Amino acid sequence: MYKYLAELTGSFFLVLALGFTGDAFSSGLLLVAVIYMGGQISGAHYNPAVTLAFWAAGRLQPGTLWTYLVSQVAGAFTGCLLIYFMTGTVFQTAPSSAASPFQYITVELLFAFLLCMVYLMLFLTRNFRNNQVYGLAIGLSYAGILMVGQPVTGGVFNPAVSLAVTFVDSFSLGGSYLYLPAYILAPSAGGIIAGNLFAFLVRSDHLLPEEV
Repeated sequence: MYKYLAELTGSFFLVLALGFTGDAFSSGLLLVAVIYMGGQISGAHYNPAVTLAFWAAGRLQPGTLWTYLVSQVAGAFTGCLLIYFMTGTVFQTAPSSAASPFQYITVELLFAFLLCMVYLMLFLTRNFRNNQVYGLAIGLSYAGILMVGQPVTGGVFNPAVSLAVTFVDSFSLGGSYLYLPAYILAPSAGGIIAGNLFAFLVRSDHLLPEEV
């Protein structure tokens, strides 16, 4: 129960950072905070792509996978609804008008893959897991990913946040739904690819024995 509450809470605060500031660096710093809050409880995924990566790497049971996904979506929905009721609007997600579907889908997949590989390396390998800067490393990685990728994709490389934003944006008859399939499928595929590649590349004796 504590794991799922941690995932819900972290997703909630991540959405607040993305929605209230729209700033990549601020969102990355907030992610640092919630990773240290929930890292020892749930693994601090806060992102279905990351959860799918852990599952694809063989470090998450299917039952836990689905419960994590539900918790993340619930947290993201709660955060988006709070932003909407406080401001009357919610941040929109839409790719650059100069980007083709191939371009923004590819960028979403690649940078979600990168984020997931950072998570897997820092949380699952013996060499990195005892390093207490793991939260800072992930948060700054996410900030960099937003800075580089967001001008192209307009997304946040997080299917739970994209789903919640699209739902709340529909209250104002926004057009975020047009890009929702890309914002869900591309990062999810990036996470699954990362998990499988991690399992293939990293020797078993370099991994922590327990499931995370």
